[in-house]
Amino acid sequence: ERIKSSEMKSEKGQRLRILFRILGTQYKETLNNRKERETENEKDKSEKKEEKKDEENNIVKTARLHDEIVNTLCEKDEWSNYVLTFDNILKMVAIFLKIRTNFPVILMGETGCGKTSLIKCMGHAANVNLIAIDVHGGFGRDEIRKVIKNCSKQVLANRDQDLWLFLDEVNTSPDIGWFKELICEHSLDGVKISSQIKVIAACNPYRQRKVQVKMGEHTNTDDPLSQWVYRVFPLCDTMKEYIWPFGQLSLLDEKQYIWAMTKQMKENFDPTSIAYKEIERWETVIAKNISKSQQFLHEVLANEAIVSLRDVSRCLKFFYWLMQQQERVTAKTEKVLWIERALNIALSLSYYFRLSETQRKDFSKLISSSRKSSFSDMVNEEVTRLSACFEELPQVAFHTILKENMFVLFFCIVTTTPLILVGQPGTSKTLSLQIMLKTLSYHNIQNFHQKLEKTISNFA
Repeated sequence: ERIKSSEMKSEKGQRLRILFRILGTQYKETLNNRKERETENEKDKSEKKEEKKDEENNIVKTARLHDEIVNTLCEKDEWSNYVLTFDNILKMVAIFLKIRTNFPVILMGETGCGKTSLIKCMGHAANVNLIAIDVHGGFGRDEIRKVIKNCSKQVLANRDQDLWLFLDEVNTSPDIGWFKELICEHSLDGVKISSQIKVIAACNPYRQRKVQVKMGEHTNTDDPLSQWVYRVFPLCDTMKEYIWPFGQLSLLDEKQYIWAMTKQMKENFDPTSIAYKEIERWETVIAKNISKSQQFLHEVLANEAIVSLRDVSRCLKFFYWLMQQQERVTAKTEKVLWIERALNIALSLSYYFRLSETQRKDFSKLISSSRKSSFSDMVNEEVTRLSACFEELPQVAFHTILKENMFVLFFCIVTTTPLILVGQPGTSKTLSLQIMLKTLSYHNIQNFHQKLEKTISNFA
């Protein structure tokens, strides 16, 4: 059943208040505020009355702090679509107890399963200073030293509050030994770091890539990391003892996130706009189709690629941009509603074009189950329409691969979405970019705009 946004926020707020009690989140005076209060107390003779008054003030300030945190985690765009399940609360409590007892914490789980979001949300709920560092292949010992130096300065400035240092994807760095010393021994270069600095780490799992090599293809046997789905280095034996399997999102949790993210996307429109009303009518269809797509790619690309909530976010980003063009729709009647076309394009950009020919047929059957036309035919029609607007180069044939490259490039450019085109030599990667640059150049942009207006009025 569809749950109203206000009811979801209310339920999330109630769960957060339960979490505050477990974590012991309360208002804490800063050192400066305490000195000012002590100076005022010296001037006042009735110290007992002041202490009682301060205690009452702290209760009020704690309640106010809880309200502020609930408002941040329920209303702010960054957190409004974060689903606080009871499973997440249990994980937070377990991790918090490890942090409180200075036990090394190394979370291992698939990318996009919610490790980073959970730690950041817990940091807000516990009202601590959290520094999140994205570790990568070029992140080594010198960078670690700089991070710890910065953290040490911060804890010296505020001796009454802990600082959480979250190191994400630690096993992507070749200097794994330095991370081992920092996480497991709480020291760096043999020197103990402040007990106020709580180090939390996350790493990617070691999942072997099982890709069938096609005839004529070559694999890089010299790269030892190519055998893994994630490019990761071996963990030290000591680190393995502290690994905490984070698991991955269940199907139900993923669906809840998709519903919440779809609702959040809808709320970005004016409630009186055409786009808002259309999305409200199609909300169930949008969420179900994205859920189906996620589940399909989880199954068919299990050993080849990574599928996570980032794909959902990307799909909704494309869909949101397309629905912004809804206000420009002309009065003429179309066989297919613009919202259906927008959903087709968004699904194709995020899921369909990543699949092989056989997989595309299966995906099309899955998404086309309740449609009059097949999903593949509708996508091909969109690709052909847009391709007709690009500047043609002499002696260049617009074949299917080139058209698809141009289609994906166009939407990634207009939505400022990062894109990496991967393919064998001769698959029109460079050519598609050259055509795009020529089409969007100062001399040709006006002509391209006119073609868009004539061919696809919504993009004008």
